[in-house]
Amino acid sequence: KKVLDLSHEEKFWDFSIFCSGHTPEPVKVNSFLMSTFSPVLYSSICGNFKEAFDRQIVLPDIDRKAFHDILQFWTGEDIVVPTFEYAMVLAILADRFELDTVLERVEELALD
Repeated sequence: KKVLDLSHEEKFWDFSIFCSGHTPEPVKVNSFLMSTFSPVLYSSICGNFKEAFDRQIVLPDIDRKAFHDILQFWTGEDIVVPTFEYAMVLAILADRFELDTVLERVEELALD
C-alpha cells in the first residue's frame, strides 16, 4: 500500500500530536510513519523521552491545520496553499521538522 493509504487507516493510529488551533482534538498518527517522517519526531517518539512513554506530544506553538497540511504533503496529497504567507508558515514547519522534500514542494508552490 502507499504511505497515503496507511496514514488514513485508524487501526494504525497509536500516537497523538496536540497542536494549537480551533479544536482540542489531537492529530492521530502512526508512530512508525511519524518516525520516518521527521528525524525530530523520531527522537521524541523513539527516544528516552516522556513523549515516547505517553504516546503523545504537545506542540502548542504549531497550528493544527498547518501541521496536518505538511503531513498531507508528505504522504503525497495535494493541498491548497492560498497565500504566500501560508506557504511561509508551512516552510518554517518543514524546516523545523527537517522535512527537506516537503520544504522543496512548499517552496515550489510559493514561487508559482
